[in-house]
Amino acid sequence: QTYPITPVKSDSDERSYRVIKLENDIEAILISDPDADKAGAALDVHVGHFSDPAEVPGLAHFLEHMLFMGTKTFPDENLYSKMISEHGGRSNAYTSTENTNYYFDVLPEKLEKILELFAGFFTEPLFAPSSTEREMKAVHSENAQNLLNDAWRQYQLLKSTSNPAHPFSKFGTGNLETLRDKPKERGVETRQELLKFHDKLYSANIMKLCILGKNSLDDLEALAKKYFSKIVNKKLQVPTWTAEPFASEGALGHIYEVVPVKELRTLSLLWPMPSVRAHYKSKPSSLLSHLLGHEGEGSILAVLKKKGWANELSAGTQADDESFSTFGVTMDLTPQGLENWQKITTLIYQYIKLIANASDEQWERTFQECRDVSAMNFRFKAKESPFNYCSRTASKMHKYAATDILQGPWIYREKDVKLVRSFVDKMVPENMRVQIVSPTFKGSTELQEKWYKTDYNRRKFEADMVKEWKNPGEDDSKELHLPKPNEFIATNFNLVMEKKDKKKEGKNGESATATFPTKIVDEEGLTAWHKTDDTFFKPK
Repeated sequence: QTYPITPVKSDSDERSYRVIKLENDIEAILISDPDADKAGAALDVHVGHFSDPAEVPGLAHFLEHMLFMGTKTFPDENLYSKMISEHGGRSNAYTSTENTNYYFDVLPEKLEKILELFAGFFTEPLFAPSSTEREMKAVHSENAQNLLNDAWRQYQLLKSTSNPAHPFSKFGTGNLETLRDKPKERGVETRQELLKFHDKLYSANIMKLCILGKNSLDDLEALAKKYFSKIVNKKLQVPTWTAEPFASEGALGHIYEVVPVKELRTLSLLWPMPSVRAHYKSKPSSLLSHLLGHEGEGSILAVLKKKGWANELSAGTQADDESFSTFGVTMDLTPQGLENWQKITTLIYQYIKLIANASDEQWERTFQECRDVSAMNFRFKAKESPFNYCSRTASKMHKYAATDILQGPWIYREKDVKLVRSFVDKMVPENMRVQIVSPTFKGSTELQEKWYKTDYNRRKFEADMVKEWKNPGEDDSKELHLPKPNEFIATNFNLVMEKKDKKKEGKNGESATATFPTKIVDEEGLTAWHKTDDTFFKPK
């Protein structure tokens, strides 16, 4: 690609953008917003806990904590947080499976000073030895807060029962046992492991940078070059994994009965899928999500609600990594639904059969509807705060081409029926994992997950279950069907009222030609008024 590049932005977005590549191969997006009340920045490194050494689980997360502990130029480990809090800002970071993301916001006039401090963490970090024990305890405390969180517990159970040859099986958070006690028993010095990890895996060419401020794009570019060009480019390849994450005994073809902390009753079906990263222009998983997660007439949820078996249903991509993804359908069940979970699974396979047999015309309509709704959502996308916006944008830079960084999650550019059908073909019982969460399993479980101590049972699908799901027949109620055409999707967004000159304003900043509400319905028991939005010109 030839830089600089101007990414496609929403029609309602008044910020200015430029994507550049620094001399050390860092790709950076610059965002100029003269009206900003906060400035911010984020740097996303394409390294996460998948890269943790087996003997020190949680090392990538521990590095995320230690990176902020002073630099050679500014050794005071509290200076960064102190300056940010003194100037109306905040900072944060997170470690995921394949990325570590660092970000902050601050008053615009202090952006350069904080950028100088922030960049130093990547050019000359100290990893102060005096901070080691304290930050290990901070990681441990963070993990302790999650121990009774059902979402964390279920996620780690999925990981812990996956293929041990794939890094998805790792425990990524870390605690005192994994970072201090066990390494010490083996004569391993954790800080030295951290230095080796950083030296080996942190490189400019697998980093993405986002800077947002009131400054002009030229000034922001100068700041990016001044402070971030010094980060060393080790010309690394992004880590890749060849093992199949669920190619192990018990990972698939099994039912997991899980005891929750809270009063939950859920049924989750999960199928491993190929990575969807390269398919963001066709979005096969999003099309499946649209159909399986549909809540209108003829949908899975509509039938389940009528039977009194479920209250909510969600469907879509869950894990989304470079080498694989997972697609899941999760339902919040009633007590009656819990008793009939096998019939619910059969119902879902009946719907999957409808999808598998969908005509090219049905796929065309589904694609167009998803495309049009998504385009409308992007067109009228709300303005995000710099704090979260910088973090998300830096993360998205790893997933999308430079021109698509902003619109990537919303574009449907390439209809690929063959591809989406290949995803449907993977939704078979042999490639499925069932998880049932209910307090009724308490006291009757035989297994316990290592890290979160989640109690659970695991049992193989019975032959009659598999037979029923492979040949689900038709829905007895004859109520299941794919969504009917949606006649209410807008595609014409021409304004009925023209935007007026902002300078021509009346009292209290109101438009001099402001419209007033008009009564459009006046019936017994109902009066409705309408007023065109002549301030923001948004359809909401």
